[in-house]
Amino acid sequence: MIRRIIGIHRMGDYCMKKLMGMLSLCGIFAMVALPVAANGRSSPSLKVVQTLYGLLEGTHINGITYFKGVPFAKPPVGELRWAAPQDPDPWTGVRAANEYAPMAPQVAETNDWWGPDFYYDYIDKPIPISEDCLYLNIVTPSLTGTEKLPVFVWFHGGAFMHGYSYEPEFEASKLAAKGVVVVTAAYRLGMFGYLATPELSAASSTGTSGNYALLDQIKSIEWVKKNIAAFGGDPENITIGGQSAGAVSVTNILTSPLAKGLFQRAIMSSIFDVFNTFQSFVTKERVYESSKKYLTEKGYENLSVEQLRALPTEAFIGPDTTRGDIYGRGFLAYLDDYVVTENPKDYFLKPGALNGIDLFFGSNSGESNASFAWSTISDINAAAKTTYGDLYDKYNFEKLYKGTDDIGATFESLRLRSELQGTRHLIIAEVLSKLNPDSNIYPYYFTHWTPYRESEIRWAWHSSELWYSFNSLRPIPEQRDWQPLDYKIANDFSSYWANFMKTGNPNGRNLPYWPAVKPDSSALMELGDTFKLRENFYNGTKLAPRDTFMREYLITSHNLESYYQ
Repeated sequence: MIRRIIGIHRMGDYCMKKLMGMLSLCGIFAMVALPVAANGRSSPSLKVVQTLYGLLEGTHINGITYFKGVPFAKPPVGELRWAAPQDPDPWTGVRAANEYAPMAPQVAETNDWWGPDFYYDYIDKPIPISEDCLYLNIVTPSLTGTEKLPVFVWFHGGAFMHGYSYEPEFEASKLAAKGVVVVTAAYRLGMFGYLATPELSAASSTGTSGNYALLDQIKSIEWVKKNIAAFGGDPENITIGGQSAGAVSVTNILTSPLAKGLFQRAIMSSIFDVFNTFQSFVTKERVYESSKKYLTEKGYENLSVEQLRALPTEAFIGPDTTRGDIYGRGFLAYLDDYVVTENPKDYFLKPGALNGIDLFFGSNSGESNASFAWSTISDINAAAKTTYGDLYDKYNFEKLYKGTDDIGATFESLRLRSELQGTRHLIIAEVLSKLNPDSNIYPYYFTHWTPYRESEIRWAWHSSELWYSFNSLRPIPEQRDWQPLDYKIANDFSSYWANFMKTGNPNGRNLPYWPAVKPDSSALMELGDTFKLRENFYNGTKLAPRDTFMREYLITSHNLESYYQ
């Protein structure tokens, strides 16, 4: 039975609970355990490692060691609610890292059609939730802690309102087995991650408030850079990545002066508009206004910062909280002149802005299919006329995207949305390659339909590529009945990822060749039932004018004509 679950556990003492479970050992330094194999010989595995804050003991399974619930910051509670993350407290003895930490406070629902994918493991049990949530997880193939393997730091999606660092599609053992140390990190969500007021700013040493989630993410990368060598990782070879809201976070981190020099590559999956390249952040004034409105509706508008911090978690999100209570409240990153100092449209269109950072990004053929409403031909055409202006008549839109009936027209409009995203990503790659000749840029377009549960209308839906890029397909037919082709795609997609993380180049043995986009040569890699390069979507067909229409619309609407003269 699929049901709506909201679990609020009073787990603010999670850190203390973990400390209580430590072994009280003294004088122990970084160790490599040598368990005895069945043949009587020792089988090396990374077991206990020394971090800057204390010893951690992981769990070794089939050549991979897992470290779960590793604190990268102090619990953001009490005086640290709505404050920049601080270094974690050190501990004595050996800390067992064998249990995931609670999720950040959120409204988690499994009655969405995709709920059984992301929250499958919590359908019939409460979800562990706590403000004490700043933990990361490490999956490493290292046996000695000295290999200097490439490192991947991943941020989950969820509209900045939900999601968690150990969703089943992020299971990283097979990706790690390809020679990568994988780190998945949590961050604060919703009002705890983005509330900003003049009073909070005045109470801060930086004179700013909000953007706490972005500070959490940067803090986790800093922790990785300082500590990952003990787990067999190379602190000078770090790729950051994320999907959906996590991908937007990556683009924000790319612009932040606080993150300079922390990583070498970036991956953005299922991102609607990579980099929000032609967009502006919301203003401080707008964020202040949104936060004030939220606090007023809660009846907290006259409370001091100290009083707000003293309120329990349930005063903001509890068992009766609905998505409508907290979504759409403007809890987003904004231009605060501290964490975020430039708008994307200003930053990314500067020559050399990427500073040699390599990029791997893309979207899916069913990006808008996860949630949509059936429409009519007349309504679709009316909306298109408003959106595309003179191009509507120039390209005879009604004929170019003609639907035989309302259902067909709806699917055509969904296809157009997704192909516009794919075309936009290719254009962005072209422009960035001109501005950043030292960076390798690889855009993709994922088209394989996940099996089971409405695949005929969902297509390659938003974030569905993650089971393939992480190679995390689980043999649970009730969740997804994976077929041999799915496993083949997952192996190849994850190989592209692993290769990119190692060198900034996804190419490798037994993979279709994927050239980086260059000013005089550009193509998307379609990752689908087959992998193939696409310079556009309709070349050589009677629908080829669709490509011309999409490119003209995107180039002119974003004022990029000067790059194509």
